[in-house]
Amino acid sequence: MGWSNEIEKQNNASVQKRQTVKVGEDIIALIPLDEWWDFELTKDDSNPHIALLPLHPDIRAKFNETAAWEYAWSMAGNLYGYHNMIFSWKDTLTSNYLPPLDANVVACVMTIWSQLQPEYAANMWNEALNKRLLEFLHGLGLPEVLVEVEKRGSSFDELLTIPEQDDWNYSDGKSTSCIAFILEMYKEAGLFDPIASSVSLSGKTCSVFWFAILVFF
Repeated sequence: MGWSNEIEKQNNASVQKRQTVKVGEDIIALIPLDEWWDFELTKDDSNPHIALLPLHPDIRAKFNETAAWEYAWSMAGNLYGYHNMIFSWKDTLTSNYLPPLDANVVACVMTIWSQLQPEYAANMWNEALNKRLLEFLHGLGLPEVLVEVEKRGSSFDELLTIPEQDDWNYSDGKSTSCIAFILEMYKEAGLFDPIASSVSLSGKTCSVFWFAILVFF
């Protein structure tokens, strides 16, 4: 009961910290295990595949639980990581696409979507593209991003492959998707030492996730 009360207290504090959260927005929240399990068994209609993977004993011995919880609580209340979610699968110029997709098709879809739902587009990719261009203060829209890439003698394909950096802050805080959240927690807990400072986990999460599966479990 005490642990549940602590989680509720911390989550309430996190929500108060983010007064800009709107109804219907997905945020990072920490809930007791039994409450989550009951939800999965009785209410979750997404048909999730759940596996319990205990850390290897040698890895578990290195796990800094205090640091892991500190990271988790620091992220509680933040919005789900839509800013970098679509970049997690793109790490080559052409090999990640399934035919007939290519960067031109992606740019066309993003352009149309930006016209139909500009706020959605800004959340999903505009800020992230600006960071990859190092245009932190200018807030370029997608058309301006495409023009700027051309001016620099680069390509939209190359821009998409620039990896996310863990220290990037967006207008609504740090951005992390589900897998990235766990990997970041592992990083804070010391599992990526001694190379932690050279590993960025917010992007390219799929490949790093499978690496972690092979090494940590």
